[in-house]
Amino acid sequence: MNTTKLLTQIGAALSGATLHRLASLIATLVAAQLLPTAEFGQLIAILALLQLTGICFDLGLELWLLRQPDPNSAFQTVLPLRLLGGLVWIVVVLILARVLDPTIYTMRLVAIGALFIWLEILLNTYFAWFKSQINNARIFETAIITATLTTITTVGLFALQQVTIELVIWTRILPLIAGLIFAISASPKQRLQFIWQDLFAVLKQTPPYAASVLLAAAYTYADITIIASTLGTTAVGHYGLATRILTALFIIPNAIHTVMVPVIANAEGNASHQRTNYKSQLMVGAALAASLLLLAVIGSTVGPEKYQPAANLLLWLSLIMVFRGVSFAAATNLVAHNWQSKRVWVQAIVAIFNIVLTYLAAQQGSLAGVALVYLASEICLAAGYFSLDKRLQRTLS
Repeated sequence: MNTTKLLTQIGAALSGATLHRLASLIATLVAAQLLPTAEFGQLIAILALLQLTGICFDLGLELWLLRQPDPNSAFQTVLPLRLLGGLVWIVVVLILARVLDPTIYTMRLVAIGALFIWLEILLNTYFAWFKSQINNARIFETAIITATLTTITTVGLFALQQVTIELVIWTRILPLIAGLIFAISASPKQRLQFIWQDLFAVLKQTPPYAASVLLAAAYTYADITIIASTLGTTAVGHYGLATRILTALFIIPNAIHTVMVPVIANAEGNASHQRTNYKSQLMVGAALAASLLLLAVIGSTVGPEKYQPAANLLLWLSLIMVFRGVSFAAATNLVAHNWQSKRVWVQAIVAIFNIVLTYLAAQQGSLAGVALVYLASEICLAAGYFSLDKRLQRTLS
């Protein structure tokens, strides 16, 4: 693939990712505005728990799919795993909700939240399939539909006299259903393969990818769960707003990552593609960090009092985008050259470091301390990935 076509694919993926996350960010900000801080914190705590446990049926299948030489055949096996795994997961989280704090994790909200997470993962499965075919235009088209409907349903909340957590979640579910319908109708007809031998064969290949996704989720969402259990939902509301803004933007460097994995994997280590990968990630990371820093400065100085605690946290958290760019660039090379199992060791060390220090900071009642632990974790992750990528390049030269 020449550089022009490559940049076109990156542009399509970035446009789709930006639309999708912009709508998600608008939905988060509207929820933070319309819900009391404690209820917004409850919403964030529920979604964090569901996203963390949802990794158990994610299994790293999206990353695995990106590396397959025959993505159509692989998708026919991956989709049934997502469907079956999701149904089992929903049953498990409903049972789990019975033993958790009932004032936060109510059965009805957990059930509706689980439906939202399941639909989102199914749509991401189609996105991974499109990316593996290097068909990012289809992602852009789907993102237009989901982003438009998310914005419409979210803004519609302002017309209601009373807004509840349940209504906020439903404004996210309906656009996902529409996006899935479009993705299915716009895709080549596929026959789902419920062949147990094939399903088990795929599962044998995915543990390194599943471990990677699980460890990434562990320190992306564990902090919210820890804060909810130690500092309460109001603290989650402040910290969760800052981190939701941050993680909403992660999809942009992730879009570059998922475009570049199949390109580099099939380019036999093309050096120009790897340079394009690093340059794209560093430029995007720096631009996002600067934008978030500006937003944080405005929010902490002249913004509404309700948002100032989150804005103060974002002053530090904005720097994460730069290090995320390095992490994604290095991770792309590692995944493309089948060094995924080595990457997992770096993630494991960082995840343990993050969870232990986050717990200690939360015990001290310091949200700023938790934010600094998050930043330090991202710096360590970027350094570890970059060092591992250097080792990989020496083996390729």
